[in-house]
Amino acid sequence: MGSILVRAIEDQARQRGFSRLNLYTSEATGFYARLGWSTADRTNWRGVDAALMVRDLRSDVTGFGLGSRATLLEASKIRRR
Repeated sequence: MGSILVRAIEDQARQRGFSRLNLYTSEATGFYARLGWSTADRTNWRGVDAALMVRDLRSDVTGFGLGSRATLLEASKIRRR
């Protein structure tokens, strides 16, 4: 379910003309890496180790395609399982 949400955000960002997304995470670097995000930097913020993750939206223009009705139906089927 989390990957569906990330792909939907990426698709929305592409539709709005963004070419790159950034986020900080302290525990989910592996999850985002599997979705094509790269670690740009590591930091310690107030005693918490965190990674700055970057997603270049130009490198994968196919995305998850949540803009299409068929894919939205597939996403709803996955959610029901």
